[in-house]
Amino acid sequence: MQLNTASRAWKPLPPGNVTLNGVPYESWPSNISGDATLSWSHRNRVTQGPGTLLVPQDVAGAYALEGSVTVEVLVGGVMKRSWPGLTSTSKIYTEAQRRIDDADPTKPVQFRIKPVNGTFTGTVRTTPEFTMVLSQAFGAPDVDYPPIHLPAGVANLNGLAMMDTNTFVVVTSQRHDTLNLMGTTQQRPPSRLITVTSAGISNLSGSSSLTGLVNGDAGASRFLNSMSCVVDSSGNFFVIDNDSALRRIDSSGNATTWLDLSAYAGDFSRGYGHLQGAIGSLTIDASDNLYVFTNYTRQILKITPAKAISILAGGWAVGEGNGTLVDGTGTSARFSFGCQLAADAVGNLFVQELVGGGVFDGTLRYCTAAGVVTTLKDRSGEGIGQMAVIGSDVYYSGYFDRYFGDGHLGVNKCTPAGVVSTLVRWVPTMGAPGAVLGIAHLSKDPGGFLAFCGYGPTQGNPLVGKISSGGVISQVWAGS
Repeated sequence: MQLNTASRAWKPLPPGNVTLNGVPYESWPSNISGDATLSWSHRNRVTQGPGTLLVPQDVAGAYALEGSVTVEVLVGGVMKRSWPGLTSTSKIYTEAQRRIDDADPTKPVQFRIKPVNGTFTGTVRTTPEFTMVLSQAFGAPDVDYPPIHLPAGVANLNGLAMMDTNTFVVVTSQRHDTLNLMGTTQQRPPSRLITVTSAGISNLSGSSSLTGLVNGDAGASRFLNSMSCVVDSSGNFFVIDNDSALRRIDSSGNATTWLDLSAYAGDFSRGYGHLQGAIGSLTIDASDNLYVFTNYTRQILKITPAKAISILAGGWAVGEGNGTLVDGTGTSARFSFGCQLAADAVGNLFVQELVGGGVFDGTLRYCTAAGVVTTLKDRSGEGIGQMAVIGSDVYYSGYFDRYFGDGHLGVNKCTPAGVVSTLVRWVPTMGAPGAVLGIAHLSKDPGGFLAFCGYGPTQGNPLVGKISSGGVISQVWAGS
């Protein structure tokens, strides 16, 4: 077949041999780490090819450029940057520029390449989508937060909540007392609640040296081993203490035993020794409904502000063993021991199965407000740690020094549909200034995105900080 044309094309040919970080078009990557380098070869409608033969678009070779090239960057389908008049054969879109262009690190990126010659614009090439996995970018400590040292001897960070966007409330434990459990001497750390602000740290409730389950004002109150921490819409904090006591602490530090959950604690002998208390996790929704996980009866309890208790999901029967996962509705669902919970505004829950080497370590599940339980992601080498829900998505960290299976610590996001993406990753460096070696707890920051408490810059040193929606960590306060 012969095709006769009146003349050659007037418009410039689009660039050929388009690559992303050296990877050719036909093998275009779905995600990259670090900067994105777009490269191409010039093509020329006059000089390229022998005689009048048509030349494949991505044939190897370099030719004289006609005019110039315009490169545009689209993030989530919206154009964010444009570089007109380029005469080179590459352009770098940096990780820093990506952070600035859109705060959501999960949105896909595309390049659009336009050949321009005078008043003519040739065929525009739009690349496939890809995601830029943003590495850790430690921000300078917030200017409102000078370095503040934790009192000597603090051993554990047991919970975190935000009093407001400028005030962290951390549940800590310090001195260790001995406690006899089932004939075995164990260590039980007394706890207290401290606040961290720009003015320094202060005691909110409890004692650093005296233990007990004592209600009273900030100075008189005593705690045994408080775990988890949430705050309601009135500024009251709730913690789990002494395995099954749900205690409330107001903003002045006055502590009361709000609810005794010992009737729901179950049989201690069905647990995994003394690893966790009878009530293992606590979360709250926007209507101030509390949700707890009972370790020995394997149930999620819903507790209304009026203290009405109902079983949302889960259960255990004789002969089922300690670790059978079953999706289902209400009491037909089954969980393992030691689940962590995180609620969205309307009472849908993300459920993280046993951490610390358990057979289901890393399994993430979803429980709707109606009690329907499904599995979002099974065990995949990720030690899921603490969680916080922003909107309808959950953000979760690697559990202390449990890496994400690739030598990195970080924070991932998972949607209710089970789609996992990365907010931030980094390689922990022992002794490096500003390093975060582990995240112990995550919390929603009412004035920002995420708050956390963890460990660094040397192993065992506690710190608190914030993580922006763009994945930038600012260390706010570090213990000595």
